[in-house]
Amino acid sequence: DALKKTWHSAVYSFFKLDAVTVQYLDGCLVHFFPCGACKCKLPAGGVRHFQDSKDKSSTTNIRHHANGCWGKEAVDYAFSGGKVVQATSGSVFSAFA
Repeated sequence: DALKKTWHSAVYSFFKLDAVTVQYLDGCLVHFFPCGACKCKLPAGGVRHFQDSKDKSSTTNIRHHANGCWGKEAVDYAFSGGKVVQATSGSVFSAFA
């Protein structure tokens, strides 16, 4: 919970933050962010954020994933101050209703 307080970027709204897990992949500490889309376009169903690198606070890979599943327009809207709500109907349009 303390770590979640440091996640301020709008890109986190595209992921299920209550389901983030800590994993080890080939001995590397990883936070796994499950995608908030009803049907994630990647087989993993989310994105791994490696914590043992210099850029562990970078959100580039997370944003790239959000662009792929939600669309660049939706991500840009969130970054411009628009409110993003997790979609439950499977329609990206319902996320902005």
